Amino acid sequence: MEFNNIIYTLSEKVAKRHGHCQSEEATKTSLILPFFSALGYDTSDPLEVVPEATCAIKGFDRIDFIIASNGKYRMLVECKHWQENLDKHVKQLEQYYQAGLKPYGTRVGVLTNGIEYRFFADSEKSNMMDDEPFFVFDISHPTDEAIECLKMFHKDNFNVCSIVDAAGRMRRKNALHSLVERELLTPSDDFVLYFYRRIHSGKASTAKLTAFASELRDELHDFISSRIARAMEHTPAIVEHINQPAKEANTALPDNISESMAVIRDILSGTLDNADRLTAISCEGGYYYSIRLDNDKLRKVCGLYFRTTIQSFILIGRYWPPSRKFYTSVKYKHVIESASDIRTYSQELIDVVTLMLMKSHDERIAWVNEHHQDWLAE
Repeated sequence: MEFNNIIYTLSEKVAKRHGHCQSEEATKTSLILPFFSALGYDTSDPLEVVPEATCAIKGFDRIDFIIASNGKYRMLVECKHWQENLDKHVKQLEQYYQAGLKPYGTRVGVLTNGIEYRFFADSEKSNMMDDEPFFVFDISHPTDEAIECLKMFHKDNFNVCSIVDAAGRMRRKNALHSLVERELLTPSDDFVLYFYRRIHSGKASTAKLTAFASELRDELHDFISSRIARAMEHTPAIVEHINQPAKEANTALPDNISESMAVIRDILSGTLDNADRLTAISCEGGYYYSIRLDNDKLRKVCGLYFRTTIQSFILIGRYWPPSRKFYTSVKYKHVIESASDIRTYSQELIDVVTLMLMKSHDERIAWVNEHHQDWLAE
């Protein structure tokens, strides 16, 4: 657990420091270099962390850092200010990645703003950086599972072949997960036709396929629900644990959480019949609170991070697709200075709870189609 503790400690330091980093250089010094130091690299040794490495794209470009060990270049790192949206800089990393392959032989590229670390490889086409990162690590919200994946980049564990193989597996896993989830929630025409032809004979008209698609979707939901219920029946200890009210729910809450809960309850008072249905569950040593509806872990309204008095966050997920799963991403995480700032995101909270209260799958789809076309593209 030593490495885990190092990362959790670093997460605390980043929470305190990042608001004071006024430039990209400050972000590198205070946030990014300590991260690679935690991974076992000597950031004061130019043989292990090479700053401003030459990159012959236009003749004068520089890669922020090349990470090396045992005389071999391991990773190239492109750094941005902690407030930068990394989506805008993937193309730049890709250019550096291609330019750095020949002189450095690095097959792992890292794009970071000191908070989020995106790891890329060439798992799909050799010598061509993948379009998507195979692993994303958020230092502001570390988990044991994510830290376990992070260990592969540690100086003592680094093996480029193993990492690229893992990148391929993780990329395929993510793609399969998205595909299966998409087909289960909104079956494609081919998916519907596949099952239709195994049940019905004769020509499949558009009207018949449309009706069958609705039946298939409902049956898939019933099947998944029944399998979950069956599994729960065989694990009474887990059921008992889940059904127990959390010991820390709404009891002895810190002032900042109590104030935030009061604001959230007020925001949702017009949506819920009783705003006291919201509970705050302490996680991760009290730095993070999960705000749930009816103390249901599957109906998580938002997450509150209060690591320091300097900077705090509210993480509002998408209760969409309507699969009783809380979808979160860094882009849904918002900086708040005080509990009152939560009111800025009132409509997002209302929308999440509105979907949670709907019992019909079709009702949710119709609501999203009417009110949030932008969610359909996510």
